[in-house]
Amino acid sequence: MITLVNKTDVSALDLRSETHVTAERLLREYNYRARFFEEDVIVDPPWLMMLDLYIHRHTSNPVSVSSLCIASRVPATTALRWIRTLMEYGYLERHPDPSDGRRVFAELSADAIECMTAYLEAINAGVDE
Repeated sequence: MITLVNKTDVSALDLRSETHVTAERLLREYNYRARFFEEDVIVDPPWLMMLDLYIHRHTSNPVSVSSLCIASRVPATTALRWIRTLMEYGYLERHPDPSDGRRVFAELSADAIECMTAYLEAINAGVDE
């Protein structure tokens, strides 16, 4: 029996790629670790931002800069400095919202996606280097 898959189903399957699942697991592990340690000791704003953007990169809802600041778990001014730093390194791109001039969206650059994917694949492969 042949099962037909519509375009929506295919994109949903793509969301669950192995690297996507690993990124979600890393974020869950961070949240779990935060139960045991003061967040000030373990917080890693740029990494949390990059994980958040990687996880959301296949969704139809873009991530606003303000949402990214919340994902970083640090004050907005600190998060904005990290966003600027990520942009300077070429890991992050910002784009204005065409329907609302007050809002700006953030996304990982193509290079950052490539680096994140390679890193997550290495984790999945169990590389011990």
